[in-house]
Amino acid sequence: ATTTNEIACGSLSSCTNRSWRAAAFLLLRQSTSHSVRIRRPMVELQIGDIAPDFSLPDGAGETVRLSDFRGRSVVLFFYPEDDTPGCTQQACGFRDDFAAFRNLNAAVFGVSPDGVTSHAAFKKKFDLPFSLLSDPEKKVITAYGAWGEKLLYGQKTIGLIRSSIIITPDGKIGGVFRNVRTEGNGRRMAEAPGKWVW
Repeated sequence: ATTTNEIACGSLSSCTNRSWRAAAFLLLRQSTSHSVRIRRPMVELQIGDIAPDFSLPDGAGETVRLSDFRGRSVVLFFYPEDDTPGCTQQACGFRDDFAAFRNLNAAVFGVSPDGVTSHAAFKKKFDLPFSLLSDPEKKVITAYGAWGEKLLYGQKTIGLIRSSIIITPDGKIGGVFRNVRTEGNGRRMAEAPGKWVW
């Protein structure tokens, strides 16, 4: 079966390099070495970088600005398309583990190229407790390294790289996770390497 390596490109700002490298190694060992989807983002973020600011509409047509969440941690998960099997599993996982993020005082947002109408329907259908942000021009998706080259079944394509990003309360990149598995993505973000200590 084809598998996707979920690579922890970074960890929370309180983590040591040793801790996130160990976690990434364990994640890689759990995957097979054949038929791997290799993905290369056009932009790569590093731990401690200033998180790219953004203003995007949600499914209700309200504008969400990252700057409005200064002082809180933020989790962004980038996914390809509303109401598809993998993306539904991913979003519902964040829904099911939403209490953990609330306890961490963390805001959660899903981001995809879908329009606001699609987001509204997806959110309502699955009773998602967080906003879905619309980025049809893929500017924010690209700025966060979630757009790039994919090598799938021997063919190179450009598209969305399923990613999860942790932003610290001071507006910096605290964690970067690429090629994430849809199942359990929310739980793994809440239990990311290290501790959520701010």
